[in-house]
Amino acid sequence: AMAEGLGVLEGSGHSAAAAARVGQMLRMDVPRLAEIARTHPDDEYRRTLGAFARDLLSRPGTARLPLDGSAATAVSGAALW
Repeated sequence: AMAEGLGVLEGSGHSAAAAARVGQMLRMDVPRLAEIARTHPDDEYRRTLGAFARDLLSRPGTARLPLDGSAATAVSGAALW
């Protein structure tokens, strides 16, 4: 659902809003989902989250987004799944 919402923003030419949403997902959503994934019984959950995190991190401008220590750690860890 998050990827689809991001696609709507990008597809409608709202690149600044899409970039802001990517930052929000990296700071707020991915860390919470990574916490769930740590103990989730289905490995597919972790793999899907890992692919999503890698996709977000590969987007232009993402390297410049400020992430605090805990969010950066969670996102980096999720990207390894």
